[in-house]
Amino acid sequence: MKFKIKIEEDEDGWYVATVPALPGCISQGKTEEEAKKNIAEAIESHLSALAEDGVPVEYREGVKEAFVMYIYNVPVASGKDVIKALSKIGYYVRDRKGSHVHLRHPYRKPLTVSDHSDKRNFKSL
Repeated sequence: MKFKIKIEEDEDGWYVATVPALPGCISQGKTEEEAKKNIAEAIESHLSALAEDGVPVEYREGVKEAFVMYIYNVPVASGKDVIKALSKIGYYVRDRKGSHVHLRHPYRKPLTVSDHSDKRNFKSL
């Protein structure tokens, strides 16, 4: 399976990778290549967790993707800070694979968050 990914450089020089077809699947790296390698691992892990939970992956032929630019200030947060904040709205840690943490919620879509020791800017949250 091939997935379109989006890579953006944050203000700290890190490359943040997301997968538009898999909301909540996010990773990063110090270089674009590292971000691509990490997002490939995150995709595999995310798909595995979705399959185990019986959540279908939507693919609809003919659906177009477009991007809209919206500039806003997002606070810098560590993976642990993001997980703690999401736990306040009902998310819980389902499992971990490497540096990726799979979060679940009884009524919302699952998320995959990178949990590295230093801080990152999670622009998709």
